[in-house]
Amino acid sequence: MKKVLVFLPSLWSGGGEKIAVDIAGALQGGELDFLIVTYLDFEDTPAALLARKYGLRTVCLHKKPGFDPGIWVRLERVIREYMPDVIHAHLKVMQYLLPPLMRTRVKKCLYTVHNLAEKDAAGYMR
Repeated sequence: MKKVLVFLPSLWSGGGEKIAVDIAGALQGGELDFLIVTYLDFEDTPAALLARKYGLRTVCLHKKPGFDPGIWVRLERVIREYMPDVIHAHLKVMQYLLPPLMRTRVKKCLYTVHNLAEKDAAGYMR
């Protein structure tokens, strides 16, 4: 079974969140296992309820206000425990994904752009 870690900022009600959860929900089972990881808290948000409906496992890294480098440690721990074959990142997560990605040496990572590339990342992250 292949493991896919889906990394998003949140499971709030945005279109990117819904698309990511719908893709994981449609492909869950059989040969693929998904873990949805967010850095912002969620409870009964639309995308979180949809993830539960699909039976997807979710993990929140509980980001503190502002830039939170502690996310790097928490995400690296989740990656090492889950040992994904693929990481599928969505929305504005690269500043938190790149350091753990380099340290864990996950071989396959893809990033879905949901906005114009110029608006999706700024500075060196673009």
